[in-house]
Amino acid sequence: MKTDWVENYLVKLHNGYYENNIADYIKDKANNTPNCLYKYCSPSKNSIRNFENDLIYLQHPSKFNDPFDSMLGYSKKDLYNNFFFAAMEKEDKYKKYIPLLKQYDVDFSEKANIPIIRDILFKRVNDGMDQIAEYSNEIFPKLQLKNYKVSCFSEINNSELMWAHYARSHTGYCIGYDLRYNEKIDNNVDSFLLPVIYSEYRPKITDSFLDVDNILSATNSDDTIAKVVFHLLHKSKQWEYEKEWRITTIQEGNTLNVPTPKAVYLGVNIDKYDKETIVSIAKRKKIPVYQMKLSEEKYEFDKPELVK
Repeated sequence: MKTDWVENYLVKLHNGYYENNIADYIKDKANNTPNCLYKYCSPSKNSIRNFENDLIYLQHPSKFNDPFDSMLGYSKKDLYNNFFFAAMEKEDKYKKYIPLLKQYDVDFSEKANIPIIRDILFKRVNDGMDQIAEYSNEIFPKLQLKNYKVSCFSEINNSELMWAHYARSHTGYCIGYDLRYNEKIDNNVDSFLLPVIYSEYRPKITDSFLDVDNILSATNSDDTIAKVVFHLLHKSKQWEYEKEWRITTIQEGNTLNVPTPKAVYLGVNIDKYDKETIVSIAKRKKIPVYQMKLSEEKYEFDKPELVK
């Protein structure tokens, strides 16, 4: 699964590039989004109701089975070393912030005043660092924002582990969706449907979220927002077998409209009543239903069988 395009896409998205270049938007998404993504579901009443009404359930990452999910790493040491001292090292940095420092009665054209300028910048950066330290202590560990919601999908529908974990030990079902761009699709579904990026180390927000410019000017660019979203997509390589894509959104509700599914797959241990209910709904919606089948020779699934 290629993910090297994701950061560039997010930067373009948050900078408003695609608002005037919709053709590029469609191309970027179409080239990288699978034509079918799968959602493993338990056979609960709410889950089946959502399937019937073309809804997906959104959940806060704190409810997931990965305690690191959507938690950003940070380093106070990096904050001080990388940003605090970087602002002090080069004289050309001072010139950039002359408008910001005009409130002080200092002649910025005189080299003799560089130590004074250094002290002013030092104080400004130090004030910024105090705020960042406060974020480090209070906000970063809780950065799973209250209304930050996620819905998860996979590129595959034949993972024994995911059937066990997310479809209640193979008693549930799996829905196949085409979530590629089209004019009818919910903007949140399309814009914020992105692949998970698997890595050995947690991405550190201190590497790219804040820089000297942001500290001194007290602003965060759209690029900064894009980088935060990019970091939130990271998970440990131990989860790589899931081949996950996810929709991320910030909203109060817990459901999101999605296109009518392409197909439904029934777990090998599905209850008779649940099977009949799902098949009945699928027939009304004209969606093909397949029964997962166990291989007689290998520890894997055979080709699913169409339910007539």
